[in-house]
Amino acid sequence: VNAAGIAGTWDWDIPAKRLHVDDRFALLNGIEQTAGVDGVPTGAFFNRVHPQDRPRVRLAVSGILNGAEVFDREYRLQAPDGAIHWVHARGRCAYGADGNPVRFTGVLVDISEQKRVGERLRIAQTAGRIGTFEYVPGFGTVQVSPQFCNLLGVVPAETLSVSAVNALVAEGGPLLDPSVCEAGELPYAEMRVRRADTGEIRWLARRGEVMHEDASAEQRHVGVVYDVTATKASEVALRELNDTLEARVREAIAEREQAEEQLRQSQKMEAVGQLTGGIAHDFNNLLTAILGSLELAGPKVADQPRVQRLIENARGAAERGASLTKRLLSFSRAHDLQARAVDVNALIDGMS
Repeated sequence: VNAAGIAGTWDWDIPAKRLHVDDRFALLNGIEQTAGVDGVPTGAFFNRVHPQDRPRVRLAVSGILNGAEVFDREYRLQAPDGAIHWVHARGRCAYGADGNPVRFTGVLVDISEQKRVGERLRIAQTAGRIGTFEYVPGFGTVQVSPQFCNLLGVVPAETLSVSAVNALVAEGGPLLDPSVCEAGELPYAEMRVRRADTGEIRWLARRGEVMHEDASAEQRHVGVVYDVTATKASEVALRELNDTLEARVREAIAEREQAEEQLRQSQKMEAVGQLTGGIAHDFNNLLTAILGSLELAGPKVADQPRVQRLIENARGAAERGASLTKRLLSFSRAHDLQARAVDVNALIDGMS
């Protein structure tokens, strides 16, 4: 009993309605260890059974007392200080010559540590959205974890139909592939599945191993599935980015060349404006001298109509040149000049 890690044994005398237990069982179940050879009332079997587990344990014991042969249950024992122990109880009923049950014997094994490890594993699988499965090729069902069911959008169950699972695959190989038979790593696979509850398309990845316990044992596929939808979306975005990168680079280069050309044109126009301003001032000085000379020459040839017409023609050409010069000066200043009336007396007074 010590070597097997047994946490207690019991011997239920059914006709006498007495329960005989060892010290370990008595300690875990809150039974007086001084009961002696007479044992204790059979109701003591349920002293420490957790209230939530007590109905199903009573139901299983009732089944043993009414013809069932094997008792196999996991349940919780609650200590007075509130501590919880998980135990696995296995028992068997013996029958008398008349076919009536006479003894119900069994053992308790403390599985608290296994339960804690299992709970941590369950939390890790849920947090990481990892579902587990165990499949024997040739069988129509597969053993799965609750998270496996959640990933496929089906009602949580311990077993699922293999055909139903594979029917949810919208793209890629079957999730459960009976054609893989070589022992070793189960080939990595990605597939698109349509969730049974919402119809949403998700990407799942599968990893695992093909196992043989021995030469005569059946092959088993043991593995995990997990959601890689976000990774797939990132890969698509990166691929699209790479596909359009060259075009975007060409577009950026073209925009830069256009900006550089506009800058060159602007600099060229600025240089032309500076040159034009200088030339226009020189023309303006020349035209001023020409117009002044024509103004002075006009009265001197007032009795010569032919010469007067020539002077008028020269004055008109000079005024047109002055108008052109004004426009050139306006261009060189990069803004339009607006002609307006000026009070010359006020202007001179201000200058004074």
